[in-house]
Amino acid sequence: MVIQVMMAFVGSLGFAVIFRTKRERLLFTALGGGITWCLYLFCASRIPSYFACNLIAAIGAAVYGELMAHVFKTPPVVFRVPAMVPLIPGGSLYYTLSAALTKNQNLFIEKGMETIIIAFAISVGIVIVNLVCGPFRRDMIEPHE
Repeated sequence: MVIQVMMAFVGSLGFAVIFRTKRERLLFTALGGGITWCLYLFCASRIPSYFACNLIAAIGAAVYGELMAHVFKTPPVVFRVPAMVPLIPGGSLYYTLSAALTKNQNLFIEKGMETIIIAFAISVGIVIVNLVCGPFRRDMIEPHE
């Protein structure tokens, strides 16, 4: 479990570097990925639902992005995207495509539905937080005069 959280941290850090995040924010963007994965693992040990676990973790990542955006006076996406990286359903998408290529219809349907459910849960989590936080969000970037 510790190794998984460390790898989520490193994966989020990698995406933050690719997106050219400022140095003083790198630790916090990577920390978001670690926290998101901790939340996912906690939920997965208690809730037997891909949708619920990913939804809760996505809400956690989006809230973290909002909080860090307020602290650093930046748009929430700077922190939200790297924090969501551990939730990306890359493995299930790979198995979906592999099943399609090998014409394994049952596995294709099973893994395809899993991929869609995870992606939908992440999207719904982001939308929920945007709906709740949007009206309270002030302009995070100073206006240019």
